[in-house]
Amino acid sequence: MRLPIFIYGRGGSQFIPFLIKDANQTGVARYIEPGNFKYSVIHVDDAAELYIQALQNGKAGSIYHAVSESGITSKAITEAVARMLGCKVGSMSKEEAIQAWGIAVATFFSLNNQISCSKAEKELGWKPFVKTTMLEDIEHGSYKTVF
Repeated sequence: MRLPIFIYGRGGSQFIPFLIKDANQTGVARYIEPGNFKYSVIHVDDAAELYIQALQNGKAGSIYHAVSESGITSKAITEAVARMLGCKVGSMSKEEAIQAWGIAVATFFSLNNQISCSKAEKELGWKPFVKTTMLEDIEHGSYKTVF
């Protein structure tokens, strides 16, 4: 199973809480310029269901990508964090991000990472069932109650 960078839901993930904590500390939800880095994401419950289907119906040695949404930009994620917290949105250069977050995190937030789940849909009949998008979950869902 290949999971995307962002696995969201139930207040979990490493990266969404990182952005929320950073915005809480600085008063600004920040993204790396130009903010158009795109990601594929999946809700943790959709990922769990895909694991079950792959174990029950997958072919030995098969690799499946787990995705429920694609094309979500880094700026859109930051804007959802800002709406949730009621703070401003701001951009920073990659050099500023390296200074603030370190090279590994800055590099992570300046990647394009989009994958397709068409093989899982075709071979396993899997479809994501969670209707809450990642941006909705950040702004109004599980992250609002955790932070």
